[in-house]
Amino acid sequence: MTWTYLLGTLAVVLLVGLTVLLAALIRHVGALQLAVEAGGMSSGESFDVDTDGPAVGSQVPESTLDLLYEGGIGPNQGVLVAVFLSTSCVPCTERASEIVSRCQGLDRTIFLVSGGTPEGLERLRNLFATVDSSVLYDPQAREIVNSLDVKSTPFAFRISENKITGKAYLRSADG
Repeated sequence: MTWTYLLGTLAVVLLVGLTVLLAALIRHVGALQLAVEAGGMSSGESFDVDTDGPAVGSQVPESTLDLLYEGGIGPNQGVLVAVFLSTSCVPCTERASEIVSRCQGLDRTIFLVSGGTPEGLERLRNLFATVDSSVLYDPQAREIVNSLDVKSTPFAFRISENKITGKAYLRSADG
């Protein structure tokens, strides 16, 4: 009887231990999924700069040019660098001053700031108060970004002669 009792106790201890390990694994996977979703992507998406936004070499949609023109950026005035920042994007708000200082020396730069996170919006508004570049906020910024099908931030694209001539996800201010 003691062997039966010991084997039964051992089986219960193993079962409880495996249950705890399974619960920890499920919790960890759930935390990873939440972290991915908080970063702006759903668990079914993957980021690829080649597929995000318009293809390099493609014509800028007429609706985008109209929105830029409404924002004070006229067509065919040389190279335009557009930088999309989101107020809810941690890398955007953390690297914004570095990105802005790098973009200041370029011919023409427009910053598109989208999102409704109050802290991020205030931080970016304060930063852009001292900038000589054009800045558009929502709803114009969101309309431009949507018209170009950009989903990730911070993201920059270069327009020349109404064509997309370059694009990049800004991992650092250098691109």
